[in-house]
Amino acid sequence: MWAWKKNLSMKDNRKAAWEMYGEEESERMEHMYHRDGVMEFQLNDTYTIDFEQMIQYRSDDPDRHRPIKRYEKEADKKTKKNKKKTTKKKKAAPTPSVMFSDGFDLSQVFNPKDTYYRPKKRLKATAADVKRTETALGYVLPESYKKLLMEAQNGGAPTKRSVNGEYAEVESILGTENLEESTKNYLEGWGYPKIGIPCCDCPSAGHDIFMLDYRKSSSEPSVVHVDQEMDYRVKPIAKNFAAFIEMLQYDDSARAALALESPPLSRDEVYAMSLDQLKEALKTRGLSVNGTREVLRKRLQSTD
Repeated sequence: MWAWKKNLSMKDNRKAAWEMYGEEESERMEHMYHRDGVMEFQLNDTYTIDFEQMIQYRSDDPDRHRPIKRYEKEADKKTKKNKKKTTKKKKAAPTPSVMFSDGFDLSQVFNPKDTYYRPKKRLKATAADVKRTETALGYVLPESYKKLLMEAQNGGAPTKRSVNGEYAEVESILGTENLEESTKNYLEGWGYPKIGIPCCDCPSAGHDIFMLDYRKSSSEPSVVHVDQEMDYRVKPIAKNFAAFIEMLQYDDSARAALALESPPLSRDEVYAMSLDQLKEALKTRGLSVNGTREVLRKRLQSTD
């Protein structure tokens, strides 16, 4: 069963401070709570549930939020009690490493025209660079993060900057040359929450960042967006670093630039293309490659 705190002035252990959700809402929350990877969801027309922070907030005004609480069922408590009597305590299994999808091209992640954020010492990080950074930070970087820095480039401006199309933008992916300094600046200098380490800068000059959130896993942290202007609100973005990098999209300016660089195609040329050729042409223009062959044709024609 689930409840929300109706009296914020009362202590959490006071039963009168909490109001139970309706049966249907409570069952839905319980179902979503047990689904792998769900960190927040829309409960109804008014409220969104955030399992990361254990709050409910108004969807139209995230600053208005209240704590939520989960009550275990009596059957669950008895099961746990009996299990303690009959079994030895086991160590928590380490979270399996999550890597990039098959076919994902690491060489396309960083913008080759970037000179400002390009690594100054060496283009790719070494195992020693990564180890030294992890020791200094006190955190183990996700395997996908290490792979990106060691096999593609040791940080820099990404080719695709937009998150969820419009939510926020990535200015640069941090590498071993600046992770330690950035962590110190954001957490100690600017008061960001100590839930992990920054992984990407935003164009706001420090007013918001993307962070690796280690509160639930010491090896596969989730990626969250922290907004200083919203009282350091922590918003879940992706279950892991690999998923975050793969979800990045071209922003509007990049799409326009790519379209200008790509030669225009006639209708006959578009209709003569195979499915793979259509997708490649759309990809070079920074456009989506999802859809049927006819949808892809129309999408390509609309740009040329």
